[in-house]
Amino acid sequence: MLGLNKSFLGVLGVLAVLTVFMVAPAAAQDATPEATPDVAVLRVEVQAEDGLTLVGDLYNAQMNSQMPAILLMHMFQGNRHDWDAQIPAFTAQGYRVLNVDLRGHGESKGFRDWQKAITDVQSWLDWMESQPAIDADKIAIVGASVGANLALVGCAADTHCVTVVALSPAKDYFHITTSDAIKTLSDRSMLIMGSQLDLPSGIDQRSMTDLSAGEISVHLFAGQRHGLALFRYESVSPEIVNWLDDHLR
Repeated sequence: MLGLNKSFLGVLGVLAVLTVFMVAPAAAQDATPEATPDVAVLRVEVQAEDGLTLVGDLYNAQMNSQMPAILLMHMFQGNRHDWDAQIPAFTAQGYRVLNVDLRGHGESKGFRDWQKAITDVQSWLDWMESQPAIDADKIAIVGASVGANLALVGCAADTHCVTVVALSPAKDYFHITTSDAIKTLSDRSMLIMGSQLDLPSGIDQRSMTDLSAGEISVHLFAGQRHGLALFRYESVSPEIVNWLDDHLR
């Protein structure tokens, strides 16, 4: 295992860490409750800035107390259900989870417009921050691939977002660029995960610690698994949950 540490330049003394693991390969809304055997799920519809209806599901919707929350952003050509296998790990820790379809994917109709997708992240955050059962100062965004880029850019634009988990981000997906976002997030925290042979993500992630003077942890695994495929490594899900527990509690 190769470790690279960079000292935080500010008064907080936070460390930026690059670790390479050699591992074997307030918007308009409409909500309708749905029943699940484990946790209550609420279908949520939010109006985007251009009027498009965006669709998502809120998990742990039955709880009455104010809770920290996670916004999930899926990969290109996927949909919100790609996260289904991972959601129980988050809800078991008492997080509310808002799992959404990006515009032009799943039930969020319209055309794929990635610049508008950036403003959609803010629409979702506005909705979350308006909910009395969500602690507006304890929100995280977790994204994969282009969803990771959206997570970084979206979190940088809203100070209520305190941490990001980005799986296989890159410097540029569909002109969603991350360098400025990473610099802006220097006063917050980022967990970035990917694979060394996953291009361009694996190359781009090696330089991301140089862009931030804040708390940033970059973990690169051997191989070329991309985005949600990283969950095939058994250590990934517990590491993400631990990161969220450390930064949202």
